[in-house]
Parts: sequence; C-alpha cells; structure tokens
Amino acid sequence: IWAELCQMGPGLGSATGSSQSRGCGGCQQGAQPALQGPTISHGAGKYQGGAGQPPWHLFKVFIEGWPQVKVFQARPDDLLIATYPKSGTTWLSEVTDMIYHDSDVKKCQRDAIYNRVPFLEMTVPGLPSGVEQLENTSYPRLVKTHLPVQLFPTSFWEKDCKIIYVARDPKDVVISYYYFCQMAKLHPDPGTLAEFLETFMAGKVAYGSWYDHVRGWWEKKQKKILYLFYEDMKKNPQYEVQKILPFLGMEVAEGTVERILHH
Repeated sequence: IWAELCQMGPGLGSATGSSQSRGCGGCQQGAQPALQGPTISHGAGKYQGGAGQPPWHLFKVFIEGWPQVKVFQARPDDLLIATYPKSGTTWLSEVTDMIYHDSDVKKCQRDAIYNRVPFLEMTVPGLPSGVEQLENTSYPRLVKTHLPVQLFPTSFWEKDCKIIYVARDPKDVVISYYYFCQMAKLHPDPGTLAEFLETFMAGKVAYGSWYDHVRGWWEKKQKKILYLFYEDMKKNPQYEVQKILPFLGMEVAEGTVERILHH
C-alpha cells in the first residue's frame, strides 16, 4: 500500500495534497441525493452529492449543519482558503491574515486563528457554527474550508470569489492525519498506522479520497484560483508569498514580506 501511495498524484508537475483523514469506521451510504437523512454511525456519515457523484465522507455534526453551509451567501471580496485536511491550512491562514493587516503582528494576535479565519462547514454543538462566525466577521473575510469542489456552495462561484488551494504530498498527509486523529477527540480511534493507511487509501476518511479532492480542485482551473504546494512553501516561502500578493491585487510596503516570514 505504501508503494501505491508513493505513486499517487494527478500529474500536477509538483508534489501535492497533504492531509490527515479521519477513520470513518462503520459509515454507511446516505439514501438521499441531498444532505437529507444520510445513514450515520460512529460519528461519521456519507453525503451522496447528487446524480453521478460519489458519496463524500463528512463528520456527522457537519452533515447536520449542512443546510446553513449550502445556502451560505458569499461576497465578491471573500477569499477562500481551500485544502484537503493537514495540508497547511492554518499556515496559509496566518500568512493571508498577515497580508490583509500589513504584517502587523499585534493585529494578527487579536484572536485565535480559527476565529480570524472561520471554518465554513464547522458545526460543533454549543459553539457558533462557521457560517454564524462568518456572518459576524468584518469584510473582507478570510474563509477556510476542506470541502471538495463538488460540494462547494454555489454562491462563491456566483460572486466570482478568489480561492487559494494548497496541496501537499499524500505521504506526509497520511502521517500527519494519523497523529491528528489520535489527538483530536472528534475523530474515532484511527487504529494502527497500517489500519489507518488502508482507510486513507480507500478514501474512507473525513473529506474522502485525497486523490479525488486534489484532482477535483485541479480540474476546476480558472483565473480566480491560485494553486500552491506545501513543499514549495517550505522550500521558498518568500517566493510563494510574493505569488499571493499579485493574485490578491495587493501591494505592500517594503519589509512586509520579510515580517510575514519572520512571524
């Protein structure tokens, strides 16, 4: 299996798609074509995305909050940060927040990153949902998501929002995801690494197959999507940050990029 994983890749010409998946033991496929009444067990469920689409594994609580997400109203100035899990989402969120605040560290310490860049599909009982957070966030908004492109709320396309998609090598994704699943109580026990690797390769983790996720976003190619790679960000972070600026149509003062990198 590891040999197969090492050969995975949609031919992007660069290393791609890191993410940690969730072990969805006991998942069963939903019977309805929308997010209505999926059969769920062990805290995990499948969303049958519609005619001709495969089911997608999502957290049970996220599925329950889906009606809010599906009709979310985007704005033209929203910036979406999209990744498969464990692919540098928080890292890029911090970088973009620094860009939006002229590398002012104090402004970027105003709150935790998950409040500064709300998680669109997040629904946890007793806490504001990602949609509720975004509705109370000042503009322009930074929005985080792990959704596959097939489940993406249509308002983001209708409003022609800019999107940055980050992909990471799946060998690193699966290792990171495994340890994250051991730590995060939202995830079921991932079992041994060998067991989790089987689950990951089968796409039976939260957000489904890494390959399908990365390929789906890659095939959506359009001028409003900037593709970045985790490995490139590590190798030459200054160059990658400088790619983001013209994509956002932003000019920054001298020394801003250096302060972002230092932060």
